[in-house]
This record gives sequence, C-alpha cells and structure tokens, in this order.
Amino acid sequence: HREETSKLNLLIKNEIVNHTITRLKAHHLNKLKRQFSKTKAPATVNKYIHMLHNVWNTAKRVWGITLPVSNPFELVQLDKVDNARDRVLTKDEYSKLISACENSHLPIIKHIVIFAYETGARQGEILKLKNFDVDHQNKLCTFYDTKNGDDRTIPLTSKALEILKRHRFGSLVFCGLLARRLRKHFEIACRRANIKNFRFHDLRACFCTNAL
Repeated sequence: HREETSKLNLLIKNEIVNHTITRLKAHHLNKLKRQFSKTKAPATVNKYIHMLHNVWNTAKRVWGITLPVSNPFELVQLDKVDNARDRVLTKDEYSKLISACENSHLPIIKHIVIFAYETGARQGEILKLKNFDVDHQNKLCTFYDTKNGDDRTIPLTSKALEILKRHRFGSLVFCGLLARRLRKHFEIACRRANIKNFRFHDLRACFCTNAL
C-alpha cells in the first residue's frame, strides 16, 4: 500500500533505525514521537508507533528473536486522538500571518501559505506539485500519489491560479523547497504574528471551514 510504504520510508530516514530491535528503548520511541508531533496529527503519530510495535511483535512471535523482558512500547503513551482540534484562523489572524510571511527570509512562503489556504492542499502535495500538473486553461491542478495513495484533481480559485502563474517556470512549482525549511520559516512567521497552536496542516482546516 502506498501510504504504508511512505510511512516506512520516513521511518527508515529517521535516526531510530540506528538502534537494533533488541536495544530499542522507550526514550528512543518518545523522541520519535516528539519529532513527528511537530508536523503530524496525533492519529498519524500513533500509526508510526503502531508500525514499530508490529515489528517488535513479529520479531518475537514469528521470527523467534529473543527480546528483552521489558517491552519499551509499554512505557510509551499514545497521544489522545482528537483530530477535530484542527485550528482555524480568524480573518485577522490570517492577515497577520500573511504580513509575517511578507517579512520572512523565505519570500516564497507567502505564496505557499496562500495557496494552501485557498486549496486545502497538503504540504507534501504542494512541494511536489509540478507545472506540468497544472491546467491553467481549465483552472485545475492534479496532485499525484497523495497521502492516501490516490491522485486527485482540484479546482483553483483566482488567487491560487494567480500564484501558480507567477511560478510557472521550471519543473517544480515551488522550486524544490525542502519540507523542513518550510516548517522552520512557517513556525517563525507564526511566532511573529503571535499565532499559537497552529500547524501548517491546519491551513487545510481553514480551507474546509471557508468552503462551508
């Protein structure tokens, strides 16, 4: 399944892979939780912990590997799932966020935030979007291999289309920007705008609320 493969690839890139299953400790898992919680919803973070727990159980029950008596997963508390907590900005907060983005050391962040706010697109979808996937004539764009493993085409608002027209040169719309760099400058912009408890993913909730 594409979604599971994507999660496994992300785990492989994390430092937790430096620890063998026999030496895995609760503090390694809790560190992973803290890292992922910065950008992912509680339910998503729990899925990563469940995946690793399945590896532990498989190693013990199927492969017959002798593991420590103390199960590190028993000392890891899963996050309370309340995905409905998605934070929605007021118009005043959104205005302040855009102003903060205008003064960012990463100028392109303003257009990315507006595009996310106008389309409800996920961060990964935005950063992977290619100009070839944009249909300017019909005001559509297609995201391929999304989080759920599917492709989806969305209509574009006039503001979203205007941004895409400004970035229509090159292969990737937003110049191969790395997620961690976007996250860093987005967090800085939120602090400067005095906006608390707000993640990039919550721009998707703003879009859904505005669409009602």
